[in-house]
Amino acid sequence: KSQQPQSFADKNELLSSIMRKALNGYLQANGYGELNEFAINNKTKKLFFKTMLEGEEKPLSVSVGQYEFVEEEGKYFFAAHHIVTDREWLNTAAKNFLEERKIEIPPEYTILILTVMQWTNTKF
Repeated sequence: KSQQPQSFADKNELLSSIMRKALNGYLQANGYGELNEFAINNKTKKLFFKTMLEGEEKPLSVSVGQYEFVEEEGKYFFAAHHIVTDREWLNTAAKNFLEERKIEIPPEYTILILTVMQWTNTKF
């Protein structure tokens, strides 16, 4: 029997680790850049990350005021709400193109996220 994380901090760190790996993989696989920092709070459903985008001289800071995991027809998605960056033009683009958009979670991360959500009594 595997040992489950006991405290909120342990559970949050586990989810953070999985999400960090998934986001960094997504950024790198699509040629966007590399993740520098990542923090998530499963209770408040907020997250923050910094990424060094290809061709940029300074890292981009992104804050998500609320996130959710969604299940539809056996597939799992991540949706971000209230996205704020440190670049004004990108705030407009995020609002127009990313807010409320569901991003499919790759199957290799789905089982890990579902396990952590079960341990934390979080539902899709």
